[in-house]
Amino acid sequence: KFLKKNIIFLGLIKNEKQITKLLNKSKIGITSYKITNKHNYYDYSDSLKIRQYAEFALPVLTEGYTPLAQEVVKNKFGFVFKNSKILSKRIEEIIFKNKFNSLSKNSKLWGLRNSDKKYLKKFKKKFFNSNI
Repeated sequence: KFLKKNIIFLGLIKNEKQITKLLNKSKIGITSYKITNKHNYYDYSDSLKIRQYAEFALPVLTEGYTPLAQEVVKNKFGFVFKNSKILSKRIEEIIFKNKFNSLSKNSKLWGLRNSDKKYLKKFKKKFFNSNI
């Protein structure tokens, strides 16, 4: 179903300009963290990738290990997958069953409501306008 030629695994990219360029061209943001005996991402934080994908209005597919996975489903900007078969079906659903536009719109709205800039602005206002 042409998924192999449309999905690219790039590994770690540190260059912020390159990341922005790639995200601007992307259609779906996928988080795929693996719990092992040595590493459990969920123990440390939520996925900043989900926030970044929302900033670029990308529908999100996540394995569900992070607390933000609930936000993805609740705010209707993506889906949780538990295996590669479900991941593949969800990608097809987004691309071939016209779910992209509504998921993208919801992703952007959630991203705007939960922007780190918004919280930073509130923090600065509270911190700098207080009588400390």
